[in-house]
Amino acid sequence: MKTRLYTKDVKLVLAASFFFLMSPMLVNPIIAGFSNNVGANSVLAGIVAGMMNLTSLILRPLAGNLTDRFSKYRLSSIGWVATGFIILLLITIQFVGDKSVPHPDYRKNRTVHPKMRLVQPKVVPVAAILLLFSLPYFATQTYIVNYVFHRGFAIPAGAFFPVYALVLLAMRLILRDAFDRVPFKRFFWICLGCNLIGIIGLTDMDNWVMLIVGAVGLAAGYGLMFSICQAKSLTLVPKADRGLANSTFYIGIDLGMTLGPMLAGVITTYLPWAWLYPVMAVTLPVIVVVYWENHRGLA
Repeated sequence: MKTRLYTKDVKLVLAASFFFLMSPMLVNPIIAGFSNNVGANSVLAGIVAGMMNLTSLILRPLAGNLTDRFSKYRLSSIGWVATGFIILLLITIQFVGDKSVPHPDYRKNRTVHPKMRLVQPKVVPVAAILLLFSLPYFATQTYIVNYVFHRGFAIPAGAFFPVYALVLLAMRLILRDAFDRVPFKRFFWICLGCNLIGIIGLTDMDNWVMLIVGAVGLAAGYGLMFSICQAKSLTLVPKADRGLANSTFYIGIDLGMTLGPMLAGVITTYLPWAWLYPVMAVTLPVIVVVYWENHRGLA
């Protein structure tokens, strides 16, 4: 019997995630420019943008441990915030049928687990790989408006994200079953090449063609690698540890969201804006080193 991917619960969780992500996605592309306008230099603007995401990094291990111990449905209902999209998120999740209670194996084996673990060690290499993949994207998310302005490009900076989102959505729908079937290493090398293409497009984004090249490259690079790494993280650990594995995976994202803007701020302070993406390309050989050191466990 074929399992349906997009069940009612999955659709509701996707809708809740959409409402949740609307808030930070509205703020991230403009926070650096706003910080500059009120007197911050590029380094400080990058720190401001990065600090917005530091809270997630601090709270992520706590969330991972809690989701292995308690119902995710109940945990998601704790933070009742009576504003904007958060209300829509909380309303939507009430209709989810699967309350996602802790796996029975956790209750059986909790005596052998420490009371609190910060990370799941098997997932750390995956988180590190995704961190490095994400740095150019989060630098772009924060600085693309300033980047287009300082480079004098005659294209609208806001056009990058709709192209990125549409391409990524299409690829995820087309490849939805491939994440479970295709080996990690094959996706890794394809996504690495695509991230390079995206960096090349962004480096010389003086027309629509290069903007599309940049958006498609990062969507097929970092964007796809996000889904691939998340799926891989869950297969590396027993079911009782999947909450902690997921939080460890997201630590890579949190660090990327924090360090990407900070690094971009430092680069654009001490080097011309044209050097932003060539310097970010240094992440690519570092990704290869991290992968090669851990490829046996990720095969």
